[in-house]
Amino acid sequence: MKKIITLIKTSKTLFKFLVYLYYFYRRIYKFFTETNERKEYYTQIEEIKRNKKIIVDISFCGIGDLLVWSLIPELLKKQYNVNFYISKKTFDLIKNKDVFDLIFGLNPYFKGVCDDGVFLG
Repeated sequence: MKKIITLIKTSKTLFKFLVYLYYFYRRIYKFFTETNERKEYYTQIEEIKRNKKIIVDISFCGIGDLLVWSLIPELLKKQYNVNFYISKKTFDLIKNKDVFDLIFGLNPYFKGVCDDGVFLG
C-alpha cells in the first residue's frame, strides 16, 4: 500500500489520471442521484394529479407564512383541478385558530385538514 501511495505522489501523470477518474466518478454519481430525485419528484406530482388532492406540511405557521400559502389552493384548483389540504401536524402548529379560520376557513378552495400522506415537509 505504501508503494502505491508513493507512486501516486511521485507520478504527476498518474495523480492527474486519478483526479480525473475521481471527477468522472462524481459526475456520474451526481447524474444518477439527481435523476432519481427528479424521478421521485415527478412521481409525486403525477400521484397528486391522479388523486386530485395535495396534502401540504407547512413548517412555519405565522400569519405571513399562512397568507402566502392561502393563494395556492385557488391556483391548484383552477389549473389542475387538485384539492388542497394541510396536514394535521400543520394544523396543530397554528397557535391562533382565529388566524386559521380567517386565512383558510373562509377560502372556498381549501378543503380541510388531512393526514393521508404529505407532499411537502
